[in-house]
Amino acid sequence: RDSAAQADALTDLGDMQYMSGDYAGATVSLARALEISRDLDNRLGEAESLKFLSFVQYETGDSPTAAASLSRALECFRELGNQVEEASTLGYLAVVQQATGDYAAAVTNQERALTLHRELGNRFGEANALNCLGAVQQATGDYAAAAARQQQALLLYRDLGYRMGEANVLNCIGSLMRVTGDYDAGAASLGQALNLFRQLGILLGEAEVLNTMGELSLAASQPAKAQADHELAHAIATRISSPPEEARALEGIGRCHLQNGRLDDAATALRQALAICRRIEPPRALRVEITLHDHGL
Repeated sequence: RDSAAQADALTDLGDMQYMSGDYAGATVSLARALEISRDLDNRLGEAESLKFLSFVQYETGDSPTAAASLSRALECFRELGNQVEEASTLGYLAVVQQATGDYAAAVTNQERALTLHRELGNRFGEANALNCLGAVQQATGDYAAAAARQQQALLLYRDLGYRMGEANVLNCIGSLMRVTGDYDAGAASLGQALNLFRQLGILLGEAEVLNTMGELSLAASQPAKAQADHELAHAIATRISSPPEEARALEGIGRCHLQNGRLDDAATALRQALAICRRIEPPRALRVEITLHDHGL
């Protein structure tokens, strides 16, 4: 009983460390919790540890291991008949699949998660699934469907009073508005998201929004603001060891240099981004490679 309580405490500690950006500390805590749970043959403890560990693995650039951790956690939750956790884990797995370019699997798993959450009457899970499904639909070019999903998610988050979810979906809405050219509304949405993340003290969310702001500003022909946003995002991402946001910031900085005609600086930033993306995000890596090729870099 004492060992089980220790594993639970370590899992809770690992989750808090992850949320604060202490990925190294979170990895140690969650790996130890996983070890104890397996020694005790505690499937629920094992699944919980694996789920939280996958978050750290994903944010530190190890998407294949994150997918494996989530797949094993999903097996455990299904064996236990825990449909609430099954639904949430399907959603997390879909996010990792989207990052690696497996959009078909991501859509399938998010839709499964959404169906389960609705059957269970889990409005919080439903909001998460709607937001993430909107992100996949945006990635595949289905902008109308993405906008509808994100607005549904925003209403649910606000009704539930879940400010972190509200911040996440506002960031996604801002990203979609960049693609559709509605820059002013997109900037307003991102400003709200940034304020929420700063109030909550979530550095990863702050870096994500700053990168989205940079992408929007560059699309709106404001390279100076875009570069400033990306540089601030890069500083935060480096500080908390988030390779996905670090690579995204470097790509953005490189594109700002291209727009300003600083080809050597652009090549340096884009090649740094490419080195990270080849490990963690193949679709972004391909895009960066094409940019370098097209500009003779």
